[in-house]
This record gives sequence, C-alpha cells and structure tokens, in this order.
Amino acid sequence: MYAASLYDDAAKHYQDALATPMLESPSRLRITEKLAYALYFGENPKAAEPLFERLLNAYLRSPLNVAKAIEMYSQLASQLLIDAKAEASLPLLQRSVELANENGDERLRSVANIRMARALINLDRFEEAERYILELRNPQRISDLELRSMYYHIRGNIDAAFGRKSQAYENFEQAIESAKGSGKFYQITPTWQHYAHWAGVLGDIRLAKSCLEQAMIVARRGNTTWHTSFLILAYAGVLFPMGRFEDAHEYLREALARDVGTASLEALFAVVGIPLALQVHDEKALIACADYRTIEKAFQSGQPAYIGAIAAAFAQLYAIRKEYRKAGMLLRRALEYVHSANESLTFSVAVARWGALSDIPRARILLERRMQLPHAAVFQAHLALFDAYVARRQRNWADTHTFAADAVERFDALEWHGYADSARSMLPASSIMPKPVRYEGKALANFTDVLTEREQRVAELILRGLTNRQIATELLISVHTVDSHVASIMNRLGLRSRYQLAQVTSKI
Repeated sequence: MYAASLYDDAAKHYQDALATPMLESPSRLRITEKLAYALYFGENPKAAEPLFERLLNAYLRSPLNVAKAIEMYSQLASQLLIDAKAEASLPLLQRSVELANENGDERLRSVANIRMARALINLDRFEEAERYILELRNPQRISDLELRSMYYHIRGNIDAAFGRKSQAYENFEQAIESAKGSGKFYQITPTWQHYAHWAGVLGDIRLAKSCLEQAMIVARRGNTTWHTSFLILAYAGVLFPMGRFEDAHEYLREALARDVGTASLEALFAVVGIPLALQVHDEKALIACADYRTIEKAFQSGQPAYIGAIAAAFAQLYAIRKEYRKAGMLLRRALEYVHSANESLTFSVAVARWGALSDIPRARILLERRMQLPHAAVFQAHLALFDAYVARRQRNWADTHTFAADAVERFDALEWHGYADSARSMLPASSIMPKPVRYEGKALANFTDVLTEREQRVAELILRGLTNRQIATELLISVHTVDSHVASIMNRLGLRSRYQLAQVTSKI
C-alpha cells in the first residue's frame, strides 16, 4: 500500500482546529475552506461536498464575498463532475455566471465564463463552450496566471475537437506554462491529461504517452490521491492500444491497489480495465472493474464520452459471455447519446462488432463525420477496422481481408499496434502482414553501441520474464524509472512491445 495522503493528514489537523472553543467566525470559515480542499484532494473527495455547500451559503450572505461564492459554485460543480454528474453541474455554473454579471467585475466574469465553458466541454458541447470563451477577446490581458491557464486549457480542447491540431497543442503548452507560473499544480495535471487525450485522438500516441507521464509526475509529487489513480488508469489506457498489454496491466493493478473510490474513477476502471483484463485473462481484475452499476451512472452523468466508452467495454464483456442481446441493447441505448466519434473512439467499432445490424449505419456516420475534419488518420484507421468487422459478420471474406489489411497498415503507422493486431487476426495465415521490427538479428551482447549499461541490464531481466515491478525490486529503483528504461529500449531498438525483444535476440 502507498503512504497515506498528506491531504488526509492535513484534514485531521483542520478538523482538530475547528473543534477549538470560541473560534471566531472569519477564522472558522477560513479553516473550513482549508479542510474542504484537503478532503477534496484526499482519499474521499465526496466528503468535501457538504463543507463547500456550507461555505457557499455563508459567502452568499455577504456582498464582499462574491468572488468566494463564485469559487464555491465552481467547486460544487467539480464535486458533481468527479461523481459523474456533469449535466447537474450546469445550473450551478450558470448561477455563477449570473452572479458575476450582476457584480460587474471583469475578472469575475472571466472566471465564471471559463468555468462554464469547461463544464460544457465535459459534455462534449464544444460550440456552446466556444461562445463563452469568445467573450474573452484578449487572453493576454488576463493577469491572473491560473485563470489564463484555464483559458488556454479550454481553447486547447475546443481546437482539438475541431481538428485544429497545431492551435490545440500551442494552447495546451500555453496553459501548462501559465499553470507553472501560478504554482497551481492541480491545474497542471488536468491540462496534461486532456493534452494526452487529444494527442491520441489526433494521431500522436507517443505524445499522449509523454503527456500522461508528465501528469503522473506532478500528481505523485502533489500526492493528490484520487487524481493520481485516475492518471495511472489513463496511462494504462494509452499503453493498451500501443500493444503494451503487460505494462498496462501493471498500472491497472496499481490503480486497483490504491483503493480510492469516485464515480469518475469507477467509470475509467470499466473503460480501461474491462478490455485489458479480458486481454490478459485476469479474472480478479475483471471482477473488480466490471461493476454493472457503472452503466447506469454513466447514463445519469449525461456525458457522451463516458456513455460511449462504458457501453463499448460492457458490450465486449457481454459478447465474451455470449450475451449478445444484452450487448446490442446496451449499444443501441448509448447510440442515442453519442453524437461524435471524438466522444468515444471505441464505440463505433463496438457497434460494428456486437451491435444490431440496423444500428451499424448510424455508428458508421459518426466516423465519417469526423473524417471531414483535419487530422483524421485515427478515424480513418477505425473506419477500416469497422468495415472489416461488418464484412466479417456478413461473411464477405474478400472485403473482410481487404479492410483488415488496410486497418493493419493504418494502425501500425499510428503505432496503435494493439489495434493492428486485432485487424491482423482477421487475415488468413498466408497473408498476415509482418509486425514492424526495424532492428533485428543482434545479440544482446552486441547492443552496447545502442543501449546504455543499465538498459542492457533491464533488457536481460525482461528476457528472464520479470515484470517492471519485479525489475524495480531487483535493481532497487522505482517502477517509474524502469518504465522509462523500457520505453527507451523499445525506442532505441525500434520495437513496439517487450515480447519482440525475445525475437530480436533469438539469433544469438
């Protein structure tokens, strides 16, 4: 088990302080706020909600505390987000916008509009979000670095959703720099997280992986308990399409061991954990991740991204258990909520595999629409895989092989090797396309000009069958350091998975 969160320790001290007799009202409010934030960043963020509600009511009673009231509205909206109730957060944020407009303070209006836009993005309502952001014509005039970071963060999400890659990346970088300047680490990690998501969607999975590594470093240093678990799961979710199943499995196990519960985490456990546990045949992890209550929570959230991804994950589980009718019904229900392929990359392909045949055209349209925007390589690859699965269901073997071969080539080019392998499995043995290995035929002893001494040692332990965690124990280094060494080995040797290391050294 990991060390207890510093925030949980701090919360105990604040609780003790509040128990002090004769504590004056301003001090009590200040300590209550500190306690609320300590709980929010700790193991049980839900416990902070009644405190934020109490603070909101107190601040609303004083005209001098409008800024604090707006902050509490935003924080209560955040509580709903981590509880997977994004739609329910909008009235709170709308009230904060109205309060800011009534007050007339330009900064407060900026704060309220930016936070409203952020909530709309969580609901994949990007055009509405952009309308709130467009009111801030000159972001360089925003002197508050935290607020400027939030602005660029929102702009990055909006640009990415419309395929404006260079603008999106520039805005995310600006958001991170502004957050660093403000010293608000909790603003940095969600920016890295969203940067990673969109980098993957826009075809740069290595950048996505790098962004999540940066986010995990910041979150671990800040000891934000539930958010660290979220990022660990997100990282496993990036390793999975890359075909790095064993490494992804280790991160899934770490997240499960942390024993932190929020609705958003439960959703990500389902999205990442179910396909991964099925891939590596980990029944224990599958049981832990497949909480069927998550399905209804997803629909209650109103978030298309959650709904589509969770429906796809559970549809796969139903199909594995030969409950095809359940899979089809769940996907049909989700199809009423998912309106864009951006919202869930896995959803359309899930419909192609397990959905009702009558739903396939609607699911295909999601991919076709996104392909009309720039930087659509990931969606083109998914469409090829989609068509291969449909052709296979129709027993049209010629088209199955044609589309599958196209999908293999496209996914391998994107380094989505796990998905390429799925497409490759639909090809006849005589025509299976070789997996890309650029550096073959050298004995490990001959890698001294390519690998460092420590990397050679890590490679030897990989060949002995040790996991990254076991390698860390053997070499007395952190798992994160091992991850970095393994990634470097893969990059230097041009490999896509640790399993290929054995192929490279097989000619010793």
